[in-house]
Amino acid sequence: MAQHEEEINRITDEDYTGEGKNGEVFLPYRCHCLDHITNCKKHPGNVVEAASLAAQILPPTNYPLQDALPESVIQDCKLSDLQLEGILHACQRHQMMLSNGTRAGFYLGDAAGVGKGRQIAGMIINNYVRGRRKHLWFSTSHDLRLDAERDLKDLNCFIKVIDGCQHLDRETRVAGMSPEVKEGILFNTYATLISSGQRGFNSTSTRGSRIQQILDWCGGGGDNFDGCLIFDECHKAKQFIPGNETASTKAAAAAITLQRKLPRARVVYCSATGVTNVKNMAFMERLGLWGDSTAFKNVENFIQAMTTRGLGASEMLAMEMKAAGMYVSRGLSFESAEFHTVEINLTDQQIKVYNLCVRVWQQLADAIKKAISYTKSSPSRIWTVYWSCHQRFFKQLCMSLKVPAIVQEAKSALQQGHCIVIGLQTTGEASLDSEITRHGVGNNYGYVSTTKEILVRFIVQHFPMEEKTSSGSKIHPWCKSAVDALLEFIETINLPNCSLDELIQQLGGPNCVAEMTGRRGRMVCVNGSTTPVYQLRDTESNSSDHGLESLNVREKNVFMEGKKLIAIISDAASTGISLHSDTRVANNRRRVHITMELPWSAEKAVQQLGRSHRSNQSTAPIYKLMTTNVGGEKRFVAAVAQRLLSLGALTRGDRRAATGADFSEFNFNTNYGRTALKLMYSFIQRGILYPNITFSSILLQVNSVIDQQHYTITQFHKDMKQSLLDMGLVTSPDGRVADKDASDVHRFLNRILGLTIERQNLLFCYFCQCLTTSIERAKKEGKYNEGVTDIKGTSIVMVDSPKDIFTEVKRGNVSTKQITLRVDRGIDWPTVLKLHQDQAVNSLDGFYCSRNCSFGRKFYLFALYKSHLDVFNIVRPNTGFSSYMENSKDLLQKYHKIDLSDAENGWKEQYNSTELSCIHGGSCKFGSYCTVGIRINRVHVLCGGIIPMLSLLESMLVNCARKFNLSKEQQTLRIVRVQLDDGTRIVGLRYPEPIISEVTTVLKWAVQQRMLKQQPNQNLLDSATRLPSVFQEGNCYALADAVLLTIVGGTTKLNIENEDSVDQRILKRAFSKPLSIRSFFVSHQNHEHKQGMKDDQQLDDKNKSDNDDLVIISDVTNISPSNRSHSSVRNKAITNDTQISSHKRQNRDKRSDGSVKKHKQLKVLDAFQQHNGQTKINIDNNTRDNYDQDTSDDSLFIYCPVCNHCFTSVTSNQVINQHLDLCLARNADE
Repeated sequence: MAQHEEEINRITDEDYTGEGKNGEVFLPYRCHCLDHITNCKKHPGNVVEAASLAAQILPPTNYPLQDALPESVIQDCKLSDLQLEGILHACQRHQMMLSNGTRAGFYLGDAAGVGKGRQIAGMIINNYVRGRRKHLWFSTSHDLRLDAERDLKDLNCFIKVIDGCQHLDRETRVAGMSPEVKEGILFNTYATLISSGQRGFNSTSTRGSRIQQILDWCGGGGDNFDGCLIFDECHKAKQFIPGNETASTKAAAAAITLQRKLPRARVVYCSATGVTNVKNMAFMERLGLWGDSTAFKNVENFIQAMTTRGLGASEMLAMEMKAAGMYVSRGLSFESAEFHTVEINLTDQQIKVYNLCVRVWQQLADAIKKAISYTKSSPSRIWTVYWSCHQRFFKQLCMSLKVPAIVQEAKSALQQGHCIVIGLQTTGEASLDSEITRHGVGNNYGYVSTTKEILVRFIVQHFPMEEKTSSGSKIHPWCKSAVDALLEFIETINLPNCSLDELIQQLGGPNCVAEMTGRRGRMVCVNGSTTPVYQLRDTESNSSDHGLESLNVREKNVFMEGKKLIAIISDAASTGISLHSDTRVANNRRRVHITMELPWSAEKAVQQLGRSHRSNQSTAPIYKLMTTNVGGEKRFVAAVAQRLLSLGALTRGDRRAATGADFSEFNFNTNYGRTALKLMYSFIQRGILYPNITFSSILLQVNSVIDQQHYTITQFHKDMKQSLLDMGLVTSPDGRVADKDASDVHRFLNRILGLTIERQNLLFCYFCQCLTTSIERAKKEGKYNEGVTDIKGTSIVMVDSPKDIFTEVKRGNVSTKQITLRVDRGIDWPTVLKLHQDQAVNSLDGFYCSRNCSFGRKFYLFALYKSHLDVFNIVRPNTGFSSYMENSKDLLQKYHKIDLSDAENGWKEQYNSTELSCIHGGSCKFGSYCTVGIRINRVHVLCGGIIPMLSLLESMLVNCARKFNLSKEQQTLRIVRVQLDDGTRIVGLRYPEPIISEVTTVLKWAVQQRMLKQQPNQNLLDSATRLPSVFQEGNCYALADAVLLTIVGGTTKLNIENEDSVDQRILKRAFSKPLSIRSFFVSHQNHEHKQGMKDDQQLDDKNKSDNDDLVIISDVTNISPSNRSHSSVRNKAITNDTQISSHKRQNRDKRSDGSVKKHKQLKVLDAFQQHNGQTKINIDNNTRDNYDQDTSDDSLFIYCPVCNHCFTSVTSNQVINQHLDLCLARNADE
């Protein structure tokens, strides 16, 4: 009987259309909105988007983008099709005005390889040529300004990029701001925005701040500014706390201030990693997700609604944002990239060092407890610092223990013809600076041990030693002796050196390794010495030779040129820098990206991984995540894994789509993890094992140096209790873990590092098994949410057309639709027979029949045996391929093998009888609502605007579950994805059909109630006072009322502005290279020199054939702005009766003899004189009056390179400069 119930439960678990974990994470991105743009070219790269987002199509648009761009930009693929689509929807979104009067914003969530910079440049160009000539661009680094200028120039655009507020400071005089910086793109970093320059930043007041300076540049703020406001790498502006701006990050508060002061600005949030947590979206006010005319009154309500519903709601949010046209998220495919997790097994010596460090910290904890009792010190502050240093110490220790394995991996990759990129976060600079301060720069004391410095500094600075007495304070003698003993013992421990310095040295030193970090100096061995010395990093090259390039950019260039084949990057170089195998550089080797240390945050992890994987690359990288077999180190991976899964859900619509790799195995800080941890603590304290976990399974998973034959379960429980004591979670072996710590997974994974390797791995493996058991239980109860799941079937078709529903709460242009699907999951006899012929090779492969009858029938299945796993893959006639693999022993107990002749009739009967009815038969108590084992099922999916309805949908589902006899699985909201037989993809919320009509009834009643309150109407009174039966539970009306609370009339629409036409004069100026003294000089220097040499040769030839005197014009004298071909006419007019002086003739003769004249460096004056123009010479009256006098004195004429105006040599510099300013200004206006 038990086996019978188990088999029915297994079929039930597979029910509801055979949903399974989404197999396809990414799909190729396809443009759908470029029909009105001609000659656009495909993007040069394999760009994809999350499969769930691919099912959502951007809204149609006819925005006249092509009017603002020269034909060459599109025809030459300077903007690809998908880049044009991003620009197109951003510009269309900016035409919309939100209900609060501010302009709607756009979120550009593209990852590396798509070209966010090009798209931003395209957005700015489109607005610039339409008369909006001031724009703001914020990013993370000043070096990225060069990238911004490059992106503009790549589009042949010459809009001026102003180098931040500092540039404005330099160009501001007493008379006001220079015309040169009054328009263009003001590029600033977030650091500048909140810096102390211009009298600091105050989140409550902008007076006298950088923000006020920016607002003044924008015209004073308010409606005066309608240009672009670009928040590039906007993850830097996260952590805005609504209602508590003082507790928010300064960057977030500044971003909010700018948005509120510039209500008509065209805001673009740009980052592939902007929303690792829904809370980080709080500063994105212009998306219009909360506020008036939305389902959420304020940002607090929005955050609460999203966080309480987990990642499933985040996945739906991303899809709805794309459907509304406010969001795109594409990325370079990781299809060709390889991901490997390399676990490093520590050597016996390394384990010995680690365990010794554990004992030191435990002895230090015991000493602190005694010292606190002697000195009567406050323990809270001491223990906070203790555990912080404890965590940093063991993190650095784990990094240092990886160095030998990473060196081996790097050298092996170099031998295979690859080059190396090593990613880390901690450089150890603080510890190095501390040691240098203590010992002095000139002393040779060897490499610095970061771990040792952390431990010693804590003891010296925080160990309680002063005992307070009535007469003051004094050093307690026991505390003093304890500190001395601890410091003396630490000196005897061979703690590893700084991992970064050690890594560089073992890989060949600074001459072989390109270091791109934020530290100023490092320890290096120079001139073959074995003793390292402290050296500043920027002493290795002359910074004046590289202009604006920073040290890290220079190191990057050396790596990309192939002069160094190993690069090490930290957080300082993880944004914007490109280290991929670019086809345009010399170093085309395949990159092996070794992650030595994952960043704390997911956005930094994605930024770092994206440095070596970008578009236009010859080969995709190989990623290697290096971890040790120290169980506690998984804490660091777990923290980032949780954020990566969340990041994928929010920005990609699928929680696995953040990097292309599945980090779910490292994600412990979930509801299931917290529940498992709390229960594990409870069972440890009670001295019993977690249910369904065996002691042998724990030992088998540990696979360490534990003597499993003599290690007993009694010793295990004793060690677990002692471990909780050593971790500081209990005060005695039999103590109880405090409630605040019982569910804190982060604290558990932090503190576990302080255990010996054996205990650490035991406890961690025990926790992992508890977590697995907790997840399996949730799956059986139908409560486990795997994210977007696939509806699978042999045939899936749509029944009728999509139907608009819930029109009472339509928001903007996003409506909610109901789609009914007909899903056939069955496998007919010809199909399974072919499967048998093709794949049945083992004697156990074949057809099986159940030994016992269930509901008056026997069940049939086809099984394929997997010998290496001792399991079967199952196929049933009514439900198709099973997502579960059946243990061979269990299957053979419940089924027996049969011949083909016996299987055919049984297979066909089960296939036909379950077409429209469940396996329970006619006696099923659930009637037509039961779908267990049914072959053809109708599935109802809600698509479109779901987020505003989530609260109501959940509550209605719970309230109506009993009324309609819904199963546990049917009571769970689940996002599903399906591909129809015709190839159409649909993503939406699976929802029972009978509940949809109930929700509609509630909404209509709520609308009537609202209308009755606003304007009493006798016709509505009768229907509005009849309370729907579902309100018996008493909470649905409140939820429906909350949904309708801010919806005016139920169909609020956004106000759409008309777009300005393109100003052809501005368009021409934007794509014309500006004329200036410098550009003029650079562009004509080589040309004039070559032309002058040519003319000299012609004069030499003429000398040989003509003995008459010639008029020779010196290289630095009166060469007019006309062509050289007209020079003889001008020379005759100017020097008709003037003879060449003897010293000039001698110089000329020397040159004619063949000696080489050294080319003079061209000066600004020479630019005036040597300009090669085509227009007529302009000589003013004063010049003409003094013409004969000047020429008789052998004087020089000076010509304006813009208008060809002629000045004599006696003209003052002030007059010439004023004339030139007017010419340049007049030329710019034209």
